[in-house]
Amino acid sequence: MIKKVQIFTTRGTGFLSNSIAFNSAPLSWMPQLKNVASHAGLMFTKEDGTKFYYETHSPDGWQGPKPIKWLEDWVAKDDKRWVRYRELNLTQQEMNKVWVRAAEKLMDPAWMDYRELQIAGMLLRRIFKFRVKMSPSPVCSEAVAKMLYPYYDLRIWPGKRPCGFDEITPWWIQVIPLQRVDDLL
Repeated sequence: MIKKVQIFTTRGTGFLSNSIAFNSAPLSWMPQLKNVASHAGLMFTKEDGTKFYYETHSPDGWQGPKPIKWLEDWVAKDDKRWVRYRELNLTQQEMNKVWVRAAEKLMDPAWMDYRELQIAGMLLRRIFKFRVKMSPSPVCSEAVAKMLYPYYDLRIWPGKRPCGFDEITPWWIQVIPLQRVDDLL
């Protein structure tokens, strides 16, 4: 049984990570770009304390459950990398449903074909302000948002216009005020 579900955001240091961070955050964050998330995923803690995570990476798409040690080891390899966790307020039944949904998506072909071209499409949307048709396979932050819906609707930022799942970025996941859907009604 699942004891806790958390969102995690990370920051890598390579070209792709820097591009994602640049694409994710508003211009006001550019001076502190090293503090902008470039990746997001979900971490699950079981009753016995073991921790696993799911994430989306190119080209394999949705992956998991992976032992949390893999993520911790990745962060430890470079002192400029980081991982941050966000607490979620989910009932036991909701946590179990998210865990089952995460496992079920491993068998969904639409979730297994994430391409780096999707990141390029997001960058074009940011620079030229036009919508780019996105793939049915979600990028990392989009996958997190879809996994948590309908308990949290991360498309809704209080005081701003709602967006589509494909517009959610790692920075958005990093800083959006987390409000349960039933608290918004």
